[in-house]
Amino acid sequence: LVYRVIPLPESLLSLVFDFGQLDPETENRYIREIVNIHAQDDCFVNHHAVITTVLSAVHTYMRSKKDECSYVSLRDAERTMRVMVWFYELIPKLKIDITTIPIVTLSLILALSVCYRAKLTERSYFDGYITPYIKCPLTDIPANTSIRSIINECQTCIVNIMKIEERVARNSAMKENLFMMFVCIHLKIPLFIVE
Repeated sequence: LVYRVIPLPESLLSLVFDFGQLDPETENRYIREIVNIHAQDDCFVNHHAVITTVLSAVHTYMRSKKDECSYVSLRDAERTMRVMVWFYELIPKLKIDITTIPIVTLSLILALSVCYRAKLTERSYFDGYITPYIKCPLTDIPANTSIRSIINECQTCIVNIMKIEERVARNSAMKENLFMMFVCIHLKIPLFIVE
């Protein structure tokens, strides 16, 4: 698919206005409200401030990117909260056993992986940037555990539930694609798989 970009005629330029973006403080207040609305369950009560901080930090990180990943909006924060609550309810049913990490923290990490991390080509920088923000009252990620290994373990668990022929290699690309499709189909989130 090829697009041709045609400049606006000069007669329309006076009607074009750049609305800009929210300043960080205002965006943080909106994110806090989104967290308060979506995380009303008792299990999330003590975590609102940390989740808000994590989402604000993720938005800051994504905006620092120089490619199309730099476009983030409050819809991403709202989607992350929907995914997080869904994972919180799903993890006990799937019997994902990462005993060193509480379900709230695990749900947040998986939601971030679906809504933000999946967009990035270089994910290790994102993991390193976001790890310090995941702290009390959420449980710190153990020193010997990486975000990548947590996500990989959960992807493997979901792939193991599915019927896949023995001849099909369960490599990281296949696991990630199936994981993303599994989440997006259940939550009716549009998904484009490229490559």
